[in-house]
Amino acid sequence: MNRIQRIVAWAAAALLLFAPGVRAGAEPTAEKIMERGRVKEITWKDENGNITAGPEGYATVRYDYAYQKTTETYYDAEGFPYETAGGYYGRIVSTDSFLVITEYIGINGKPVNTKMGYAKVERRSFMFGLERFTIFYDETGRTVIVPSLGYAQVETLATGKTMMGRIFKDEKGEKIDTPAGFAAMLKKMNRDHLVIREWYEHADGSAATGPDGWSRCEILRDPNNKGRITAIEYYDEAGNLTDAGGYAREEYTYAKGGLAVASRFDKAGNRISFGGNAVSVSRKIKEDLLLEEMFLDEAGEPTSLPEGYAGIKYAYNDKGRLTLTQYVDANGEKTTCSMGYSAVRQTWNIDGQLQTRNYLDENGQAASNAAGVSEEWFDYGEDGRILRTRRYDAAGNAAD
Repeated sequence: MNRIQRIVAWAAAALLLFAPGVRAGAEPTAEKIMERGRVKEITWKDENGNITAGPEGYATVRYDYAYQKTTETYYDAEGFPYETAGGYYGRIVSTDSFLVITEYIGINGKPVNTKMGYAKVERRSFMFGLERFTIFYDETGRTVIVPSLGYAQVETLATGKTMMGRIFKDEKGEKIDTPAGFAAMLKKMNRDHLVIREWYEHADGSAATGPDGWSRCEILRDPNNKGRITAIEYYDEAGNLTDAGGYAREEYTYAKGGLAVASRFDKAGNRISFGGNAVSVSRKIKEDLLLEEMFLDEAGEPTSLPEGYAGIKYAYNDKGRLTLTQYVDANGEKTTCSMGYSAVRQTWNIDGQLQTRNYLDENGQAASNAAGVSEEWFDYGEDGRILRTRRYDAAGNAAD
C-alpha cells in the first residue's frame, strides 16, 4: 500500500470515526467529496449541517494528488487557510519505493518550521517494512535536532528481518545521548541467528541505563534444544546483577504444547512472587507471539493474583498486533478483574498505531475501568506521538 492509498484509507477511517450516531451530539460529522475514486475533500459539519471545526481544529481538509505525491491543506469554517496547532497550514507527502517524505508548509505553500521543531521528516524502510532511517530537517533543508526527541536522526539496525538495534544521532550523524539517557540500544546474535544480548550505550560507547532500569541483559539459550531461552539476566552499568527493573533473573523451563514456565529472582537469588501465592507463570508461545499466561503456586497449580484473575489469554491481528486481552480464572474461564472489566479489545489504524481501546464484561459487552472509562480513541500528531485521548463511558458520554 503506497502513501496515497494510506491517506485515503486514513480518511475513510476518519469518516467512520465521526459518523453520525457514533457519539450522539459529541462530535461533528465528516462529509467527503470524491473524485476519480479518491478523497478530494473532507468537511466537518455540526448536527444542524453547518460547517464547523473538526477534531484537529480545521473545518476542511483538501487533497491534491500528483505522481507519488499528495498535498493536503487546511481551512477554517469561513474557507480561509487554517494554521494548525502544530504551526503549519498543510503538508506534502511524497513516496518513492521504500521512502516516505513529509513536508510541512506555511500559508504560502513553502516549507515552514513547525512547533514540533522541524519542517520535514524523511523515513526510509527496509524491504520487509521495518523503518531503517528517520531524519528531521528544518525549513532550509538542514538536519535539525527535534527538541522533544533530543535527536536529529535515528538509524535502525537489522540482520535479516530481526531488529538489532537503534542508534540516535545529531545533525552531523554522530551519536547523541537522548533525554532517555542513552544514545543506542543494541543486540547481539549467536551463530544460529538468535539474540543473546541486549544493551544500552552512551554516545561515547560507555554503558548506559535503559528505560527499564538495567544496562545489559544476557539471554541464555539451550544449544541442544532449538536455542530455547533458559534464563535472562539483567545487569547495571558496572556489570553487576540488578533488580532495578523488578527482578534480576528470569528462569525458564518447558513442557509439551509450547508451554514455558518462568520464575523470577532478585539479585540475591530469592524467588520473587508475581502476587499472592503465584511464584511462577506458564506461557504458551507460538510463532513468537504470547498466546496465554497462567500464574502458578508452589505446587504448579493455577492461582489467582490479588487483581482477581489467574491467567490472561491474548489474540492478535494478521500484523501481529495485540487485539484482545482476556482475563481468566484458575479454570481458564472468563472472569472479571479487580479493575472492573473482563477483557480489553484494541484496534489499530493503517499506520500501525493504536486507534481504539474498549473495556468489556464477561459477555463481551461494554464495561468500565476503575476510572469509569469504557472506550478510548487515540489521535496522533505527525511525529507519531499521541496528540489527544478521547474517553467515553459505557453510555457513550464523554468521560474526560
